Amino acid sequence: EQLGHEEAPVRLGALYSLMHLAQANPDRRQTVVDALCAYLRTPYAPPESAEPADVVAGEALPTGHRDHPGRAPKRDPAQELQVRLTAQRLVSEHVRRPRRRLRRGGTGPPAISGRVLWPNISLDLTGAFLIGLDFSEASVVGATFALTTFTDGHFSRRATFIAGAFFEGATFTHVAWFVEATFTGAAWFLG
Repeated sequence: EQLGHEEAPVRLGALYSLMHLAQANPDRRQTVVDALCAYLRTPYAPPESAEPADVVAGEALPTGHRDHPGRAPKRDPAQELQVRLTAQRLVSEHVRRPRRRLRRGGTGPPAISGRVLWPNISLDLTGAFLIGLDFSEASVVGATFALTTFTDGHFSRRATFIAGAFFEGATFTHVAWFVEATFTGAAWFLG
């Protein structure tokens, strides 16, 4: 309910609450990631766009659209951008393998960064509008990015896509890096 709230600070709080829930309950992690992916699939127009979000995504007006009598007003695009960037970052942080770094002085085994990898996660970002998504070092079971728009770059350096990665009909408005990425299953970039 809070993730759908009109006010951006409430939505941000919901994101962090979900992440804490998933961190404490490994069996709920995929469910939480699914909820965040569903949020990122909702219609969106960047702040500089003059088009309403529901038109950019190519969908009909939702039942709760601002033009329907008695409905909530449109969300502030600048605030929505911050919520979306946070959702993207929270997902990518937990599918990214921890980095090893040398200990001070170069002695002993390498230290592991504070990130916590959630293994065996699948992503469905079909039709999402993603901004500067960085999946470098990510490891996911499967990922669907069909009809997804990647703007301001997409980085999947040394990412591992285990069961398949689907980018059918995806649009990359800037650079897309898949340097040293590993696709152990199907990888589709049709259209």
